[in-house]
Amino acid sequence: MANETMKSNVAGGYVKTEEQDQNKSLQYPVISADSHILEPPGTWVDRVAAKYKDQVPQLKHLDTHDEWVMGDVSMGGLGSAINQAGPIMQQHKGKEHARMEAKDWEALEKKVLRWEHVRPGGYIPKEFLRDQDIDGVYASVIYTSRCLGMFRQRNSPLLREIFRAYNDWIGEFCSYSPNRLKGIGLILLDDIEESIKELQRCADMKLGGVQIPTYPEPHRPYFLPEYEPFWEAAEALGMPMGMHIQSWRAQPALGTVGPAIAGFIDADSAQIDPNLTAFIGDAPKELVMQRPPVDRFATTDYWVRRSVGDMIFSKVFERHPGLTVVCVEYDTGFVPYNLSRMDHTYLNFPAGAETRFKDDRLPSDFWHQNVKLTFQDDPLGMQRLRDLIGVETLMWGSDYPHRESTFPYSLQAIEKSFQGVPDHEKTMIVGGNAAKLYKIE
Repeated sequence: MANETMKSNVAGGYVKTEEQDQNKSLQYPVISADSHILEPPGTWVDRVAAKYKDQVPQLKHLDTHDEWVMGDVSMGGLGSAINQAGPIMQQHKGKEHARMEAKDWEALEKKVLRWEHVRPGGYIPKEFLRDQDIDGVYASVIYTSRCLGMFRQRNSPLLREIFRAYNDWIGEFCSYSPNRLKGIGLILLDDIEESIKELQRCADMKLGGVQIPTYPEPHRPYFLPEYEPFWEAAEALGMPMGMHIQSWRAQPALGTVGPAIAGFIDADSAQIDPNLTAFIGDAPKELVMQRPPVDRFATTDYWVRRSVGDMIFSKVFERHPGLTVVCVEYDTGFVPYNLSRMDHTYLNFPAGAETRFKDDRLPSDFWHQNVKLTFQDDPLGMQRLRDLIGVETLMWGSDYPHRESTFPYSLQAIEKSFQGVPDHEKTMIVGGNAAKLYKIE
């Protein structure tokens, strides 16, 4: 296994590696606040009602490769970005992905053609912990992989059942080591009453929190009062709510909103539902298609800024001071400007007494009180921006086992990002803040 020399001994909630022995300043608990699993083939077919078994994600063994499908629709093969951490990517270490030649990408994809090529740590808890020990990581907050993009599908009993079955599986996975494995459940928020029941179920399974849409259906923004019972329940249960990158609900184009249009565009294939024709008329197809994937990744913080802003300005956090939202995998660069802009808008464009916060508080105060942020490899953020963002709001994550993860070089990535950062701040960001939020001992 890669990087075998980076052996670790877990003791008293701390990870101590050979590299740490050489640098006493690194004696801290390392916790990844953003890791993932790779759902195994039976995740859904083994856990859903009989009527759904032919419709949920399942792995098909084709002549040349294994491929995930939902019904008759392909979800892609196994050689994707979510399956390529560790030795598969080591040959490309130091080589920027964008500069890799086509033949390099083709060779890379062919290394993960069958399920047996997938890293066992992605779906076997014992192997997951073994990889974390190699990486110098004590505990991990664990998000889905296959379901990240499913938030962009339309509401349906099937989608809710897929999320429920995943929650059962991740609960079973994390029960192997409840303190070191903190799973995050999935909540669709299509039906508030049902969502509260599923939230309670996740809490009963001792999951670390839940993932909600980074941005909801466009006709149901988070400032609406319909969400109030859910916010109240999440606060009472002490369940942090993750808003993970790329996990927004389907967003129609041309600024049209309303129940009739939501979800009519497939965000991945840019196929237009025939029912949308009535809304777009003779508009050229390219106007209603989703933006190219590269642009979508480069500007993805837009969605989380809108959601958190809606919650702040509608006083969700003023009413629920114990509620926590985690912006997952966005890195840090957008935050200082966003905080400054919110405060500037609040102070210079008042819209009436009902929009004013108590005790002369500013929007940025609620960010510091109620919002956390994860990042991977971010020297700019740690060395120059952390004081503007708030050290207490920042949490490091490895993104294991995805292609862009820091595994198995997380300790090196941490040292690169944290050059010149005081030890007490480093301790908070690489483990202390996550330990407090997710109750990791």
